[in-house]
Amino acid sequence: MGRFLFRRLLSGCLVMLGLLLLAFVLQNALPGDPTDQWFRENDNSASTQQERAAWRQRLGLDLPVFYLTLGTLADHSKTATPPTLRDETDSNWRHHVPVLQWHPDNRFHRWLFGDAAFSRGIIRGDFGISWNSRQPVADLLSHRIGWSILLTFISLMLAYLLSYPVALRAVQYPGSRFDHFFTRLRHICLSLPVFWVGGMLLLLLANPSIVQIFPVTGVSPAGGWPASASWISRLYGTIPYLILPTVSYCYGSWAFLTGQFRETLFREMQSDYFKTALAKGLDQKKALYVHAFRNTWIQAFALFGFAFPAAIGGSIVIESIFGIPGMGFTIYEAIDARDFPVMNAVFLLSGLFTLIGLLISDLLVYRSDPRIHSPSTSSTVS
Repeated sequence: MGRFLFRRLLSGCLVMLGLLLLAFVLQNALPGDPTDQWFRENDNSASTQQERAAWRQRLGLDLPVFYLTLGTLADHSKTATPPTLRDETDSNWRHHVPVLQWHPDNRFHRWLFGDAAFSRGIIRGDFGISWNSRQPVADLLSHRIGWSILLTFISLMLAYLLSYPVALRAVQYPGSRFDHFFTRLRHICLSLPVFWVGGMLLLLLANPSIVQIFPVTGVSPAGGWPASASWISRLYGTIPYLILPTVSYCYGSWAFLTGQFRETLFREMQSDYFKTALAKGLDQKKALYVHAFRNTWIQAFALFGFAFPAAIGGSIVIESIFGIPGMGFTIYEAIDARDFPVMNAVFLLSGLFTLIGLLISDLLVYRSDPRIHSPSTSSTVS
């Protein structure tokens, strides 16, 4: 178990390192800097220029990009030679000799590890300052990340709870009206895009001109909750706001999981142990629920590693449609405002949650399948 967990954690750390490098490269490869958005280009007053320089220093924009940069011998001589001797020692040939220069204080180091004055670094949860609001990105996301996690968790639990009974009933009566109906329903759900489903739910169930059963957008009334409202009343009042987004989250995962469980149960019913149980006089329903159902747990745990990232990816569209103040809606606003620190933060957090979901899936499969950690197969498990 320890060796298996160590390998998974090591591979996850390497993936996160790759995501960090990719996020940093994308942010610094773009032209311009946030001070171009904050200050007018034609404002050349001394106070504006001082404030611009102070913000550039605070954001580390006056530093080299990485630890190593490729320069020339002339650039190196300007820093290594005193100014009084620079003109005597500098010559034209030095401009054509490449030299690798080492910069211990650079943008990547400050972005990753922080400094003593302005930033604590990505590894400590400091994602920088929002280019749009000039607020810390961590403070901006701390109030929104909970909604995305809540909706993802609820949708996945509902998808699992609703897919198992349908799959069991379908394999128990193959070819029946029940089986045909839910097979067609699954195909329809898999073919419908989430933005269309979300829009139709709002049009048909949250439209004052037709039927308004549920609120239109948000997670609370437009004027906010009354100061005297208890947490129980706020909880009950929030539930109607989450029903339509949860349905939009859940229907695709339910259709996918139902089809996978149905096929897995059919394979289990064709296996030797299932046929032996029936030959010994065990009832088919009991054999299905006791033996075959238990063996589908491994499939359920393995599919969690795929369903969890898919739910996170769908949050961008769903939260934007229903106005849920989560990470998906935040990245939509960040893209519209070209707020790259917020986009990078959501990108990294989504990657982290995906890796956590895959790690949980691997651990559950490892614990539920004895073949993985048996002595004969442990050497082959990566």
